[in-house]
Amino acid sequence: MKRTGWLLIIGLMLTVAGIEIAFHWLLGRGEFPRLLGIYLSRGSGGKAFNAGVVDNQAPAALLGWVSGWIGYSRWSCHTLIGIAIGIAVFVAALVPAYGILIGPEHFSYVWGAPKNFGERIFFHIYDVFTALVTGGAFTYGGYVFRRDWKHSNFELGPKI
Repeated sequence: MKRTGWLLIIGLMLTVAGIEIAFHWLLGRGEFPRLLGIYLSRGSGGKAFNAGVVDNQAPAALLGWVSGWIGYSRWSCHTLIGIAIGIAVFVAALVPAYGILIGPEHFSYVWGAPKNFGERIFFHIYDVFTALVTGGAFTYGGYVFRRDWKHSNFELGPKI
């Protein structure tokens, strides 16, 4: 069976979701207090930088890079923009599951505790936006890197 780009992207999305869910489940069990402390630590600016990278930025960057790499010869730029938006929504949609897995007290420490429905929507839109900025940049980077790599005179191995 021929592997299409869609199957590779969906498979990677499921893999990333599985790793993220397993990681947060382990944090929520309390068996790795030092790792939980690193995850919850706040920098000098008061932001939970490590949690943001683990929950939002790293998955968006990985999925974006791979989709750009895969999409170079398969999809149009409009399709890649749609995929980048879909990846951002997917990454942001995983965040509420982390609250269930690590517990509401840890989750509110990292992501805040919205007081009403409007704040909850705003927080989710912000998560989508930050994932889109990272994922979109890495989608473009993967696309351009593959394009330039394919059209360069770089060859693996000696010429015979």
